[in-house]
Amino acid sequence: MAHYNVVMISASNPGARGRRHSTLTTGSALLLSLLALAPVARAQPSQFLCETNGGSITIVMYEGPGGAVAIPDSIGNLPVVGIGGMAFAGADITSVTMGDSVTNIGDNAFWWCKDLATATLGGGVTSIGAEAFGDCSALASVVMGKSVASIGDAAFENCFSLASVAFPAGVATIGSGAFESCGLTAAAIPDGVASIGEMAFAGCTNLAGVTIGRGTTSIGRWAFEGCTRLAGISVDGLNPAYSSAEGVLFDQAQATLIAYPEGKAGAAYTVPGGVTSIADKAFEGCAGLASVVIPDSVTNMGEMTFSNCYGLASIATGNGVTSIPTSSFYCCGNLTNAGMGGGIVAIGDSAFEFCTNLAGISIPAGVTSIGERAFMGCPLTSAAIPAGVTNLADYAFAECARLVSVTLPTGIGGLGVGQFNDCASLASITIPAGVRTIGPWSFNACSALTGVYFLGDAPASDPNAFDATRATMYYLPGARGWGATLSGRPTALWDPQILPGAGFGAQAGDFGFSVAGASNLVVVVEACGSLTGQEWRPLWTNVLSGAASRFRDPQWASYPTRFYRLRWP
Repeated sequence: MAHYNVVMISASNPGARGRRHSTLTTGSALLLSLLALAPVARAQPSQFLCETNGGSITIVMYEGPGGAVAIPDSIGNLPVVGIGGMAFAGADITSVTMGDSVTNIGDNAFWWCKDLATATLGGGVTSIGAEAFGDCSALASVVMGKSVASIGDAAFENCFSLASVAFPAGVATIGSGAFESCGLTAAAIPDGVASIGEMAFAGCTNLAGVTIGRGTTSIGRWAFEGCTRLAGISVDGLNPAYSSAEGVLFDQAQATLIAYPEGKAGAAYTVPGGVTSIADKAFEGCAGLASVVIPDSVTNMGEMTFSNCYGLASIATGNGVTSIPTSSFYCCGNLTNAGMGGGIVAIGDSAFEFCTNLAGISIPAGVTSIGERAFMGCPLTSAAIPAGVTNLADYAFAECARLVSVTLPTGIGGLGVGQFNDCASLASITIPAGVRTIGPWSFNACSALTGVYFLGDAPASDPNAFDATRATMYYLPGARGWGATLSGRPTALWDPQILPGAGFGAQAGDFGFSVAGASNLVVVVEACGSLTGQEWRPLWTNVLSGAASRFRDPQWASYPTRFYRLRWP
């Protein structure tokens, strides 16, 4: 049976915060009268609503006037062993001191005590609950007793004024977000701490140094994310799970790079040769980092590895990396050189999204998949998509306002949603014969688009695929399914043409271009040195197959001027 003891409850308490306790009994609970606690209760003002259980007391609500609060060792001859959940939440207290009898501080016990500046915990406290002091923005001093073993999730979250904390030697667990967004300038983790939770110190923008003892065997993800002044992390050399080198956090074998401090000095970094894996967000937010070299030994990069590295200008990935994961370089606004190794087969969602200075990219020939928004918002001028790509996801090149040339691979069976949405400089594009579907907004708002050249039959095209364009849809003789319009745009028969794009011009010592036209059509490329009075001479004869054919002139440099034309029956 639970018993609720009232200590000097007053009907008109000037310090009360609007809480009413006219009904305190539920089930078999017993509301004791004021006389039951005389004379102790009469000797002090009304402050605490308590719960008794097994001969001890837990304070479940504070009703005092605020200011400095001392938690008594006992009430009514019963020891005070706990501070219940929400007991002091929002109270106008400025300090709290508790005796050694208290063993447990409950969840949210002092949450949002916005004027609380100091907290002295007794020697008996073993557990600090989740958000126990969360959002105590004025809290500048916390003295933890020697018995504290567990610091709960978000226990001191948003304690902006808390610049330092001394961890007792017995602390074993620091919960997720325990000190997130605190004012800490340093954190010395004792040898006894076995576990540091996710985001435990995230957002501590004044944190300059972290030392980790020999006993820590678990560090949660992003434990030091957003610590923009963190210059280095040092791990005890006897730690069996983790290590550090030059202030960078690794696993013990230094095969996995876990966290690169956001405030670490130096603009260039080369990942050590023995590293095989880079963890999620390992370099996120490292604004001072300008160049990174990843060796061939690395085979795995985590998600968001370099996201929001605003100063990063150059990245070189080794040949061991097979995938550029989701948001790897998201919002790297200064990135101008993204060198991808030859082993890459997939570029993930948002991999280079909003890299607003990335004007050129060489996509490795082995890439088969390009994820959603992979290059969205980049100032690319051309995009040569490798022949092996079979998946070009939604909005992959959307909002690339400077994109003028795109080469689509023949293996793509369709375009989904918005792949080239709002590419305002794209004037023409050739659609491979294998494309059977074009989804909504694929070329929406491509205001310069005047010609779309189809190498095959008419695809199933969404009515909005070419909204806000001036495009004419050109199709080859003999192609099936064509009518007067496609997606509301006019169609026209397409005679053989020299295709614009990345393949046009001088390359590897030759001058060349691609020619497309109807299947089985015989096309001759002729050349002459002047448009007046010189004979056109045939250089190349080809029977078109329905796909683009490549013409090359290795002798072009031998002539001061060279003109070319197509001839067909």
